[in-house]
Amino acid sequence: MNKAVKLALASLLIAIGIIALAGAPKNGSAVQYVSNGNLKFPPSYREWVYLTTGIGMSYGPAVQTSGRPPLFTNVFVEPAAYRSFMQTGNWPDKTIFVLEIYSSATHGSINRNGHYQDTLLSYDVAVKDESHNPKWAYYNFSLDQQPAKAFDDRCNQCHSKNGAVDNTFVQFYPSLFPAAWDKGTVRDGIQPTMAVLQHEIEKNGWAKSKPMLEKVAKAEPESDLLLETTLNTLGYQLLQDKKHSDAVGVFEEMVARNPSSANAYDSLADAYMAAGDKAKAKAASEKALELLASDTSMEPRRKEQLKDALKKKLDDLAGSY
Repeated sequence: MNKAVKLALASLLIAIGIIALAGAPKNGSAVQYVSNGNLKFPPSYREWVYLTTGIGMSYGPAVQTSGRPPLFTNVFVEPAAYRSFMQTGNWPDKTIFVLEIYSSATHGSINRNGHYQDTLLSYDVAVKDESHNPKWAYYNFSLDQQPAKAFDDRCNQCHSKNGAVDNTFVQFYPSLFPAAWDKGTVRDGIQPTMAVLQHEIEKNGWAKSKPMLEKVAKAEPESDLLLETTLNTLGYQLLQDKKHSDAVGVFEEMVARNPSSANAYDSLADAYMAAGDKAKAKAASEKALELLASDTSMEPRRKEQLKDALKKKLDDLAGSY
């Protein structure tokens, strides 16, 4: 390839790059207003970054829903704002979120339990605009997507009081919360979730992460992070990641918090086995069987399954000595 051809090719690549950059959405380009100040709906939001889905969430006291099925909410954020947040832990000017609101159903096609999304009902939109006071505004759009007027300040007050980061409920976004925690931008008083605790354990180990759980126990005793089911899931995630000693630590904590649970001891036995401590695995399995014999809360079929699994585990351990 001669020099002239190389130069021509380089110029072409540069031109293509410039065109691509010109066509790429810039941060804030999705935030547009009409002449009266109402917000235009961003029609391409489905091409943005998906953050999370909630179902039946309510921030106030429990309310009577009269048997109505829960609503699904799907959250999307403009890509440039997402990239900026992952780098800094803060939202830049002209950040915009779209939250879809869907009805739910249970009995349809082959589904008989749980819920799936059904009909799109409306959209909620949040915008950070530093030229406004307050900087954050909240909107609701009907399905016709006509420009909408911002709600009054009540939404802003709730978000500023309870949002983990800069008026946003990042504590409910498992792909963002650990990043914000790392960056130190999470508001004081917001407690970690399993996503954050797992991230901390994988980064620093259980011994250095355990105080985080103890802090949650004092600040928010009803937190799901303290539940046996949550710690059980976390422990097995760590086992799957081959972090055996960390899994042992989590399961030992779970047993300490649930000393009457046969299932907790069974899980601890699995962790000891993975860590190569057969003596402790045997002791934990025997304790699980002892507790299982007097357990009246477990569903009979599940109880029998666990009993069989524990006996097999003890047989395997006996054969490995």
